[in-house]
Amino acid sequence: MFEVSLGQVYLAKPTNVEKDQSLTKIFPHEARLRNLTYHAPLYCDVTMNTYESGGVAGATAISTDLGEAVSSEEATKVFMGYVPIMLRSQFCVLSDKNDQELCELGECVYDQGGYFVINGSEKVSEKAS
Repeated sequence: MFEVSLGQVYLAKPTNVEKDQSLTKIFPHEARLRNLTYHAPLYCDVTMNTYESGGVAGATAISTDLGEAVSSEEATKVFMGYVPIMLRSQFCVLSDKNDQELCELGECVYDQGGYFVINGSEKVSEKAS
């Protein structure tokens, strides 16, 4: 029997993997122009424990006793995938920029954020009523 535990979660700044496999920073304006998703890599610390079951083979009942731990492996900062980043959130590269810096990056100073850029299109999540 196996048990997988997820530990600390790490979210890097938004990046894009180019055709030559190089990793570059990406800004929302660039994502819109290049039809890219404005997203960031998500990493997590993972612990996998292996247990030797003391129960009956083929038993379907779920038991809280996992048996004796046989081995334990830990991996730090395992890549889990990409997460879309909401514009102007604390994880967005624009969150700490002033008006002049926003203009230099090609962003609108009046844009309040609160949406995602997916494949170059702006997506707004609907509010549940």
